[in-house]
Amino acid sequence: MIVRRTYEFQAPIDTVTESLMERFVQDPAVMLNTPDLKGCRMLERRDNGDTVALTVQYSAYSQIPKMVQHLLTPEMLTWISRGVWNRAKRTYSFDVETAYFTKQVSCRGVQQFVAAGNDKTLQKMEMKLRISIPLFGPFIEKEIARLFVANLDAGYQIARKIVEDGLLPDMQPMPGASGA
Repeated sequence: MIVRRTYEFQAPIDTVTESLMERFVQDPAVMLNTPDLKGCRMLERRDNGDTVALTVQYSAYSQIPKMVQHLLTPEMLTWISRGVWNRAKRTYSFDVETAYFTKQVSCRGVQQFVAAGNDKTLQKMEMKLRISIPLFGPFIEKEIARLFVANLDAGYQIARKIVEDGLLPDMQPMPGASGA
């Protein structure tokens, strides 16, 4: 299953990438403002100038549908994301390794920031998800994709405030922003 989303920011691309990605590669915990995400821990970070490689462990909480509760427990909603932020290309690509069912789950994606005029930037995201569990795989894929999209959409609302209003994730003004 492929999930695609495009979000628009009313700000120049440098402002968007500085506000979102440069902050994220310094401290992925800014993602904790995303619904359903309960934990985030940086395992490794390598800054090579043009690229930053990250290994981050995440944990989530979510309603597990009754149909699959015998297969999935809350402890299983943990994964490691290995990603690379390419500053020159303004792309972040990632691969996910789940804590459980590592051979049955494949998830990878990319997001790209594109200038769409002087004061407008598009964030294009694509995630490829494959769950190879007989009978339940397609149902689980669909549910994860639904939750992923809901979290992306909610996260976009937060990101828009960060970028366009100069607010940090805790809704405090960024240093140098109006009102700071």
